[in-house]
Amino acid sequence: VTQLEKLLDLPTVEDATGIAARVTGGTPGNFERTVQIDKGSNRGIQVGYPVLTGEGLVGTVTAVAAQTATVTLIDSPTIGIGVRLQATNTSAITSAKSGSRGLTLGFLSDLSVKPQEGELVSTASSPKSAFPPEIPVGTVSGYSKGISDLQPTITITPVVNLSDLDYVKVLRYPDPTAAPPGG
Repeated sequence: VTQLEKLLDLPTVEDATGIAARVTGGTPGNFERTVQIDKGSNRGIQVGYPVLTGEGLVGTVTAVAAQTATVTLIDSPTIGIGVRLQATNTSAITSAKSGSRGLTLGFLSDLSVKPQEGELVSTASSPKSAFPPEIPVGTVSGYSKGISDLQPTITITPVVNLSDLDYVKVLRYPDPTAAPPGG
């Protein structure tokens, strides 16, 4: 199954429709964690729209021109994503450091949580979230808590290989054309 086939078979996200796009450029370096895609405002893409693949969340649109757009990847230090640990139902916010591909979880809703390695981490459902709920973000790859630490250090590895992106799907989220709930 190619990346494009996976994309076209994406489960439909409530209140969102997507625009498939090809990644045309952007060399994810240590500082600039962005890629360019071949669709822009002429296709209805707007700043703030979430970007994903068949595996999970890639990033968010941060700049738009007529025929191209810039996507800032989830492992950029400029992005924090509200997430939920699936098994323990603990909410947190991701953070990233320059030069590292992994993400760290902060602002944990339960400081005593001890997730298992491999536990899935997905976008949280909160009313003003920039991302639809339940999109896979990563899996737990590390846990440590020193005696003097106020909260554990939990690291996650993105489910999408952000160094090897061909096709992505830009979600119109929240969809400006969607009927209001209950309407």
